[in-house]
Amino acid sequence: MLQIFFIFLLICISLCQIDLSSAYYCDCTEYSIQSDCESANCLWQTPLCTQPSCTNATQDNCNNLFGCAYYNNTCSTFTQCSDYSLTTNDGCSQLGCILNSTSGNICAQNNTKLNCTSISDETACNNTVGCIYNSTGKTCRGQVCSDVDNQTDCLIVDGDEGAQYLCQWDPQNNCTDAQDGSQFNETNCYNMTEGKFHWNNSTQNCRSCKGQIPAFVPNMIINYILYLLI
Repeated sequence: MLQIFFIFLLICISLCQIDLSSAYYCDCTEYSIQSDCESANCLWQTPLCTQPSCTNATQDNCNNLFGCAYYNNTCSTFTQCSDYSLTTNDGCSQLGCILNSTSGNICAQNNTKLNCTSISDETACNNTVGCIYNSTGKTCRGQVCSDVDNQTDCLIVDGDEGAQYLCQWDPQNNCTDAQDGSQFNETNCYNMTEGKFHWNNSTQNCRSCKGQIPAFVPNMIINYILYLLI
């Protein structure tokens, strides 16, 4: 049984997907070109990209600066959602959080993720972002890169539970899981990966942010098995 487990684990590793929704955002100091630095709301000081000072920011641009939050009439370094007490969801959403009114109007991290396999209705499945319904098997599952049938849309696919998979178009005209950012260049690396990758001038490649590795999301295995059975 143990040998079967390790064989299955190796198969899972070979099928790993880069889930952009769980990747870390780059730190300002990781950007080596001005366009990436400024797109991430960091401060470009030739030849380096630096973390902007939250204390010098105005109310209008505070929440747009990397790592800053406007709270109690002050712009300061963002800590965590639960440290902020606000009365409206709009106020929390400006900080990248949601309002948890049941806990005394404390902002909270948005961890709401819908599982496609829990949806039984075909219409509801097809109307849910990241889900796809199979009429033969009467099941709803998360989308994967191989569901895309054209090169234009083979870039980022919304998957189960809020996942976003990085895809690439292969020589056989199939949309497959991307294993790295080699398909991107200096001009599109940042934008095409929604800021989760950056262009590295030293190595001349599009690479993931520090600490980011292909994510093994729990439902990935289930979705792939369902895909094989359909």
